[in-house]
Amino acid sequence: MGNVVLGGVLAVLAGIVGHFVAHLLQSKRDQRARQVEQRSAAHLAFARAVKELREAVEDSDYTREPPSAYDHRVFGELPILLMTIEMFALPATFRAAETVMDRLKEWVRTDGKADSAPVSAAFDAYMGQVRKELGLNDPARRNWRSAR
Repeated sequence: MGNVVLGGVLAVLAGIVGHFVAHLLQSKRDQRARQVEQRSAAHLAFARAVKELREAVEDSDYTREPPSAYDHRVFGELPILLMTIEMFALPATFRAAETVMDRLKEWVRTDGKADSAPVSAAFDAYMGQVRKELGLNDPARRNWRSAR
């Protein structure tokens, strides 16, 4: 009879411990998913803002003043987005984003008249680092633009 009671108590304790372990593991998975979501959102916002800035400078007709004349304003939210990346991203990804900003600043100072290849190269390197950070290194996904 004592063995039956002891077995029942152990079964109940195992159930309780199992529940807490499962809850802890689920909580860690949820936390990881939130972090990936935050990183993804930050990288997407930064990439979108870079694209919009490049298009604005390329399409500008300079009727009033060229982009270099308002260098500090042309970047809009990019510095804030870069801070967000610094907070949530891996250091290598942040450095790649900083390089994009540096190349953009250099290019904007020429009013978009210089070759934009350094900006494109820095942006491609940044996106490669983002893919690596987020675990999206599948070559089929990486070359989706050239598959069209």
